[in-house]
Amino acid sequence: MAITAVQIAAPPERVFAYLSDLSRHGDWTADPASIVAQDPSPIAPGKRYVSTATFMGRQVVDQLEVTVVEGPRRFGFVARAPQAVVDHVFTLSAAASGTQVERVTTVLAMARWLKLAFPLVYLLVGKKSDATSLGRLKARLESGDAAA
Repeated sequence: MAITAVQIAAPPERVFAYLSDLSRHGDWTADPASIVAQDPSPIAPGKRYVSTATFMGRQVVDQLEVTVVEGPRRFGFVARAPQAVVDHVFTLSAAASGTQVERVTTVLAMARWLKLAFPLVYLLVGKKSDATSLGRLKARLESGDAAA
């Protein structure tokens, strides 16, 4: 499990609206990504998306499924890739100058070969990627580029 946090100078409702729109995650993730909803239904647990991203120079296609929608407090989804299944949960809380966002990422399943390398890969790439993503989320929301 990995935990990353950031404080954003924007109200929780605005942060939640932007964060819970998975089709916009490519705007702020550390790695280039395109995320497309599989149907036009409103955001709710069970809603599915396909994510196409570039990670370490390779194209990765994940199946995403929303698991938690408790606006403006919590949002979560599971990403399923051939190599791993990863749960992402964002918890938002009001702070003096806006919103505290905590991201908890938990690996639910992983290919056997990756289990050996994962701790090193996370230390070298993943930790920085998580911090970069939340920094970009903060910048987008604080600059007004994340208008709902």
